[in-house]
Amino acid sequence: FIWLNGAGKTTLIKMMTGILKMDSGSIKINGHDIVKDEMVNPTCLRNGLGEGEHCTRCDYKVEQVVIDRLEHDYDPNTNICNQCNVNKYSINLSFKFDEEAQGYIVQSIGKEINCIITIPATYKSYPVIGIKELAFSFNNATLSYNDQIIEINIPESVTYIGDSAFIDCDNLENINVDENNQYYKSIDGTLYTKDGKTLLVYAIAKKENNLIIPEGVTTIAKYAFYSCQNLEFVTFPESLVDIGKSAFESC
Repeated sequence: FIWLNGAGKTTLIKMMTGILKMDSGSIKINGHDIVKDEMVNPTCLRNGLGEGEHCTRCDYKVEQVVIDRLEHDYDPNTNICNQCNVNKYSINLSFKFDEEAQGYIVQSIGKEINCIITIPATYKSYPVIGIKELAFSFNNATLSYNDQIIEINIPESVTYIGDSAFIDCDNLENINVDENNQYYKSIDGTLYTKDGKTLLVYAIAKKENNLIIPEGVTTIAKYAFYSCQNLEFVTFPESLVDIGKSAFESC
């Protein structure tokens, strides 16, 4: 078509072909309205997306190509990423902030799972104070990535671990606790309360077939040995008075 210079002919053609994005309104050609899907730059926390387009009136669509996320740039001294400010040892976990306690609680496993899970003492400058019930279970995991975990390290800051937090971690061999933790401790890779009176979680992939539970233990928590396959003999102490529900189920 013909019109004065500067009238917007080129701009109109570019909008009609999707080269330029309109601020408002729409252009329909034979009833079709093609809209550009903007590119999303990748970061070290998420993938990006290339440009695409789709029609708002029909099924026409050019899919946006996924652009792989960037590698983290961790500071060797602090283990904090210089790009996203996330701790190296928390990238495989998801957290929820507890307003009342002013700390973070581990909610579930993320999409990147290491064989060794080290729960950070702090996350985004706040203490990590707890681990939610069933946090590492199959139902909360992405697919079955919890099967990759062989060791879990719990920091001094954790004051609460929910019921069955590590259930379904079928290859878990050790649960370690910082010696300065005031609420929990580890004995030979098994999780106990700090006073040693309650055996909370036995790492079910331990190689030993014989376990002697220490004298002083009065309680075995529910599901503590759930699905343990290698144990053949367990020696109970005289101090034991209570065995929780399903403590040895599927063993």
